[in-house]
Amino acid sequence: MKIAIAKMNEQVCDHFGHCEHFDIYTINDGKLLGKETIPCPVHEPCKLPGFLKELGIDAIIAGGMGVRATSQLDELGIQAFLGVSGPALNALSKFIQGTLEHGQSTCSGSEGHDCSH
Repeated sequence: MKIAIAKMNEQVCDHFGHCEHFDIYTINDGKLLGKETIPCPVHEPCKLPGFLKELGIDAIIAGGMGVRATSQLDELGIQAFLGVSGPALNALSKFIQGTLEHGQSTCSGSEGHDCSH
């Protein structure tokens, strides 16, 4: 499984489309097998879900994202863990342990996120 964490400094980023980079972790049977860091491409609404799919991402951890991005990720089979904050490594550890608490997106969806499908 590949999981991406949207990061700003060492924290989970409030909005995945505005993060500095994604740390991508490969996990198998609860063991961390590898990590890579990918810079976040220039934010273009409705582009990042496909970008993450091309990277083989199975799940994303972020503070929030717009409704359309959430919908696109769902359509692509990428699970979104939203409403997460704090140190990214803590979120990763909790994800691996199966104890990551997540909930509502911190993004209001009113930031001009509009795209045509």
